[in-house]
Order: sequence, then structure tokens, then C-alpha cells
Amino acid sequence: MAGPVAGVVGALLFVGVAVAAGPIVLDGLFGDWAGHPNVPDPQGDAYAAADVVAFFFDTNPNEETAYFMAERVGSNRPQLLLLRVDTNNNGVYTDPQDRAVVVFYRPLGNRARVNVVLTTGTGQFLNTLATNADWGESIPEGGRRVEWGVTFADLGILPGQTIRMRLMSTAAVRRCFLNGELEDAQEGGDELAELLEDFLEELAEGEADVAPPCVDFVNEVQWSPANALGRPLVAVLAVAGALLLAWQRSRTP
Repeated sequence: MAGPVAGVVGALLFVGVAVAAGPIVLDGLFGDWAGHPNVPDPQGDAYAAADVVAFFFDTNPNEETAYFMAERVGSNRPQLLLLRVDTNNNGVYTDPQDRAVVVFYRPLGNRARVNVVLTTGTGQFLNTLATNADWGESIPEGGRRVEWGVTFADLGILPGQTIRMRLMSTAAVRRCFLNGELEDAQEGGDELAELLEDFLEELAEGEADVAPPCVDFVNEVQWSPANALGRPLVAVLAVAGALLLAWQRSRTP
């Protein structure tokens, strides 16, 4: 029984160990993410464009917004991220009250293009959160990191509410992106949501006919985003959530 618990604890005990550099600002600069909670992911388990090595998440004091940042190995190719949020913490990500955040990140020569779309857990389009935002590293900067934010209201949660999250990354290149309609995907809005719904659902369920190196899954994390708790307490809650998930899995036949 100790194996699954030890594995998850080893992956998540780093959460909150360092002191955060300061509040997070969505500006395409990433020094402010130092010390914030994050989940590491092994390098080399996907194509470089899809290969996530760390998933960061946190809130700022007195703000009801959840901030996220994904770091990959580095590439000049576009990346497609799917963040599934189990808002009622029941282990199911496809309830109508759940959320899916689709992030299209394309590094360019002197900036980045980031489009963010929000849907329900069932894939119903809710809102375009960002269009052509410069929230990622450019090609000269390495094309590694992208950040985004979602308000608690858009997520449909209250401060301190416990949620689960799963991040999936895929390389938005023709050999990985089955539809091959990259121009549509870059436009955002309803077109992006409609284009990605079936594709992302198949990927999340492991049913898509796509080579494994095209997709990278980050370990599930349980989190209670809050605007009134100190970061040390939030870190403790994140670790406690990881322990609970591991214990539940260890008891599953």
C-alpha cells in the first residue's frame, strides 16, 4: 500500500517549499512564478513541443482569480493545452458544472500569441478568455513557458473550494493535431471550441488515434484556491490533497 502514496508524495512535497517571489502578473514574464506551487513532469516523455516539465498554479492575495503556468522543454512550434477542472471534486471531469480551459500557445519572433477558451465539462462553449494575448515566451526567449488566468466566477467556484485538476499537452503540429486545421485553432472563440471538442475528448479518454509522443499528461492535483489564506497554508492543503488522492487510489482494487 505504501507504493502509490510514496510516489505521489515524492512528486508533490516540493509544493510551497520555496518562498514565492511576489504576486503573479499576466505579462509574458515569468520571474514572478518562482516559489509558487507546482507539479513536475518527467522530461522526454513526449515531443519537445508537447513535453511539459512543470505545471504551476496559485492565487494572488485579495483576488478571486486562479493563475496557471505551464513550462515545456522548449520549441518554436505551437502547443495546445487542455486544463480540465473537476469543480465538485468528485473525480469526474465531464459533469456540466466542471470546466475545461483550452490554451493555444504559439511562440513568434518577438512575442507570443495565446488564445484561451473556456467550456463546461461536457464541452459546451462558455467564454473566450483571451485572444492574441502576449502571455508566453517568444522563439528567441526559448518558447518554453505560457501563463493564463481564470476567475473563480468563470470556474464556477468559491474561495477555498476544493477542486481537482488535470493538465494535458499536445503539439499543435500536423503530425499530432488530427484535424490539421491550425489556422482555425489560432482564431479562438466558437470556432476553436467546436474544432477541439471531439479531438480533446478523445485524447483525454485515451481513444484518439495519435502517437503517444504527441501527448503529455501531468499528474492530477487537488487544490483549494483561496484569496484569504497564506501561501504556506495553501501549500499544506495542496500536499494534503495529494496524499488523499494517493490513499484513495491505494484502496482501489
